[in-house]
Formats: sequence, structure tokens, C-alpha cells
Amino acid sequence: MRDDWERQEDLIDLSAADIAALLQPAFPGVAIESVAPAKGGKANTNVRVELATPAGPVLLRLFVRDPAAGAKEVAILRRLAGQVPVPKVHAFAPDNAVTGHPYAILDWVEGRRMDLALSAARSQLERCQMAAAVGETLARIGALTFPQAGFLSGDLAVSQGFETGTEGFRSFVGEMTGRPRVAQRLTPALTDELLRFVQEAAVVLDGPPGPARLTHCDYDPSNILLRREDTGWRVAAVLDWEFAVAATPLLDLGHMLRAPQGEDPLFVAALGKGFRAGGGALPKHWVAAARLLDLLAWLDFLDRPVERPRLFADARSVIRTTIDSWPALLAQSDHDPMPPDPTQND
Repeated sequence: MRDDWERQEDLIDLSAADIAALLQPAFPGVAIESVAPAKGGKANTNVRVELATPAGPVLLRLFVRDPAAGAKEVAILRRLAGQVPVPKVHAFAPDNAVTGHPYAILDWVEGRRMDLALSAARSQLERCQMAAAVGETLARIGALTFPQAGFLSGDLAVSQGFETGTEGFRSFVGEMTGRPRVAQRLTPALTDELLRFVQEAAVVLDGPPGPARLTHCDYDPSNILLRREDTGWRVAAVLDWEFAVAATPLLDLGHMLRAPQGEDPLFVAALGKGFRAGGGALPKHWVAAARLLDLLAWLDFLDRPVERPRLFADARSVIRTTIDSWPALLAQSDHDPMPPDPTQND
């Protein structure tokens, strides 16, 4: 699904001299052996740069979509170092003389993108190992808490709070569907049906509020690198933190439950098992709650200023599917199947 989406921003064309100038603060005088665009991503410019030994490969990341997100992402990477697998930060600058954008120089992490690893998996056990690994990592991410839910500034303070839970969800959906671009890209009939559905379905979010936790908000298989070790698949790095907020891990679980992996009950069960093994707590109807909260991201997609027809078509399809499959989602939360033991090798 995601691979078919249109890019939001064009890649920035950088010459060898441009790249050398950007790398100079962290690697003065080091020879560049090769340069190649890094695969993945729809907005920022990411370049793999192979430096002469002993430096090796690094990632040059220019923040194009939202310049303010650069400082936040780098602050998160530095805060999580040693606790969650993330790339090491070599340098960060809020602007540059070549393109004007904020940019970071990060370690290049070897690993396989989770979406590609899932497609090539040789067994259900492998897929469950991957699910358990990303579930456990997500619980460790959520160990970083905040005084309240909200958007994060470059120093990881909550710069703008927002309401969570049932009423916060209903309010956000009502506000988003009233925006001109969203109203135009949803049919009136689907908008009305969505609003009626949300009034009833949002009760699944009832419950005592937990602490606001670090939430990636794009916890997608394309942003997770995996590595196969003797004990099975493990997370090598979690990438692209520009959307991160203080909220609930259920938002990230919703991302991970998107098709196609979210259609596999054993994958879903292993994901929940891994999350609990990492110290996370899940409500009874966690699958339904996560899928419901994921609608917030799809509504946000529909409000993007640039026309992206394939993305918008997928957004409408996911909204439609969530409404239609709601009884099954509630039932799935109550009757999780027993996944294969992800600690076993195949």
C-alpha cells in the first residue's frame, strides 16, 4: 500500500561537493567513496554516503517536509540511545549553506526493512518473531513518559497539549471531517457514516487514562530495520521520528496493524505478546482501539495540501473497511489466537 503512494516532496539533487560540505562538520577531510539515495520515505531527502575507512557508511538526512521536526527527531534519538535501537547521531544543524534545510548525519544501520522481511519470510514462525520483536521494542519506547499528551518541541517539551480518550477522539474526528480538504476528499455519505460510527465505537477508548508516552506516530514496517540473529529476528533500528508525540502506544500499534500484516491473526497475537513482554499493558479490546485510533492518521492524510490520489483512495478504503469490520475487530480482541513461540528457531 505505502510503496504505491506519491511522494510529498521532490528529492533534493545534491552534488558530490554539496555532500562533502554538509559532512564537513562531523567528518572533516574524509574521502567520499560512493553516494546513493536511501530507499523509502516520501518527503525528506535521505542519502547513503560511503566514507573511507574507518568512518564507513553514514546517512545524510535533510528535513524537507517540516524543518522544525529535525531538532525533535535528533533529540529523541539521543534520548533513546542505549535503551531502544536507534541510529547514532554524529551531527545536527538547524540549517545549512547548501540547501537551507536542517540536516542530520546519522550512523548507517545495516538491516532489512520489516516490510521486505515480512514479504520474504519463510514461515509463520519468522513473521511472529518479527511481530514480537517490534511489539517489545514499542513497549520500551513507551517507557519515556511526559506530564501530558501533546505535540513535542525540539527540546522534547510538550509545546501544545491535546485531549485523549473517548471525547478527545470524537472531537478530533469531528474537527477533521469539517476541514475543507477532508470534506472534499470524503464523500458526504461516507463522512456522515463515519461520524455516526465514531459516536458509538469510541466507547472502546473509555478507561482510566494512563501516562502520556513517547509515540512514534509512524510505526510502520517501512520505518523499522530488522536483523536475523541466532535467536531469531530482532529490531536493528527504528527510523524516522519526525511525527513523534506524547500520547498512547495504541496509535503505534494501529500503524502496525495495517494491511497486510494486520490481517494475520497470528501476527497480531504475537505483536501483543511482544508488547506485554516488553513491559507494556494492553486493554481488553486493544486491537479494536488501535485500529480505531489509526483513523486519525488517515484523516490527517486526507488534509494534505498536495493532491495524492493513490494515498487518498487508500484512506477512504481504510475508513470504509474499519467501519464494516468493527464487530469482527471487537471479537478479535476477546479471542486472540496463540501464536507460535517467537523465541524458537525454525
